[in-house]
Amino acid sequence: MTLALIQFHSLVAGQRRHSYSGEYGSGSGTPFSYSGPDRWGPITALRIWEHCNSYISGIQLRFGHRWGEPFGVKTGKALEVTLLPRERITQISGKHYTYVYQLIVSTNHGRCFFFGQPYGYSFNAVPLSRTEYLAFLTGHYSGASLTGIAMHWAEPRGRERGRAPAQPSGGEFPRPRQLFSLPGFASRPESRKPDHIWGPITAFRVWEHPSSFIKALQFQFAGTWSKTYGYEQGNHHEVTLFPGEEITQISGKHSTYVFQLIFSTNHGRTFFFGQPAGESFNAVPLEQGNVLAFVTGHHNGVGITGIGMHWDHSSSLALKPYAQVPEAGNPSG
Repeated sequence: MTLALIQFHSLVAGQRRHSYSGEYGSGSGTPFSYSGPDRWGPITALRIWEHCNSYISGIQLRFGHRWGEPFGVKTGKALEVTLLPRERITQISGKHYTYVYQLIVSTNHGRCFFFGQPYGYSFNAVPLSRTEYLAFLTGHYSGASLTGIAMHWAEPRGRERGRAPAQPSGGEFPRPRQLFSLPGFASRPESRKPDHIWGPITAFRVWEHPSSFIKALQFQFAGTWSKTYGYEQGNHHEVTLFPGEEITQISGKHSTYVFQLIFSTNHGRTFFFGQPAGESFNAVPLEQGNVLAFVTGHHNGVGITGIGMHWDHSSSLALKPYAQVPEAGNPSG
């Protein structure tokens, strides 16, 4: 039996406030719980495994600098998100049916991470108090899928309030060095590296097939439009950013082409293009305060086959050149 939109709240004198959301999904199979590891510290990272174009297959949480046990099945490459100092998970939405098909993780820094496919019944799990954040998860898994998930919310413990988790000095959790993501197969290189020297991104255009992949991209830097890359037939979607508004995240889906792009800004606006087909990605800067400086990638004359995001501090976008960073993925062809 699926328990949807049910929350439990508890407040006992001398204890921190906590509440409960779920369980969402069929709840069949083997139970799992991160109760216990949550005492190692707040959630600082997560890994999600998904079946391409289908449901969530596995999940793993990091508390402080220690990873908890993974639950479910590791199908393919893990989609890993590292939270910024003092960043906390404040909402988890998604879709469920027999399995958990989609997870959308939102934080108090305005960031939002997408996994899985939008299939089934919707759920929106939030704490009952603005002082609470996600403390740990419980749920069920069966075979190669998550079949249920529940969210447990709590106020920060005393030692967590107002203190950022210390950065690891090496070993198990080194900070990645590359400052961009992401993927795709490639034919003809697409690069707009020189254009960003004109200034910060002030607008962008996206061309898409009505029920398929992204066809073309164009960016405006300080009021000057770059060259268009890809196949620009048909109408395009144009977004003009507000003064001081900058792109802080690009998520989406990819396979042989880039099928979906989701742009998020520091003004809390989100823009959706394309179709949710393929594997998920969530591209964010590694340093707080960094924003999108420019993109590189590939296209084959029909559509965009790969895209990489390059980030830098917003105050320096027009002041210095950028080193060429190789595109992630498989730029062969």
